[in-house]
Amino acid sequence: MITAILLASGFSRRMGTEKLLLPIENQPMIERIAKTFYQSDVGEVLLIYRNSAVREAAQRYVHHAFFNPLAERGQSEALKLGLQKASSKSQAYLFAMGDQPFLRTEMVNRLLQIHDHYPEKIIRPVYGSKPGNPVLFPRLFKDELLQLRGDEGGRSILKKNPEKVIECRFSDKDAGCDADTVTNYKELQRIKNLSEGG
Repeated sequence: MITAILLASGFSRRMGTEKLLLPIENQPMIERIAKTFYQSDVGEVLLIYRNSAVREAAQRYVHHAFFNPLAERGQSEALKLGLQKASSKSQAYLFAMGDQPFLRTEMVNRLLQIHDHYPEKIIRPVYGSKPGNPVLFPRLFKDELLQLRGDEGGRSILKKNPEKVIECRFSDKDAGCDADTVTNYKELQRIKNLSEGG
């Protein structure tokens, strides 16, 4: 089985408000992305949160939610908490951000299909020409992931192991868009309006 770990315990400092609760198509961003993974072929969806309102918004579409008491130390603490709470049966971990609302379930499943063929490889999506999330790490990288510190996430492991990375290319650039700033969020709203023909 594969565990999806939603990293949702950041502070949204650049946004100035809790970005994961901002609406996309009348749905909180975190609920939308949680549903995407819940409807995919992953075995379990874990939410790592700091704000209880984020947990409440996503809880319909996650199997387990865990409060991150070390969120101030950076993203690596959320990542490690997810690894520690994942099922012992999990063969790989799919690390996802909560602010990527146009990611689609079939894209998630495509990453899982590549993992089936290359179970010891790291699978990274590329949207257009831009690498993004979610990134799938097989269990053999678990110990290395647990050594991460600060806000780096898994980028250092990707850099150290380029020969172990498979890129999964998607032509839909919008699926890779996230919302770190007010400008980013306005761009997401623009994309939504275009998709609706507005």
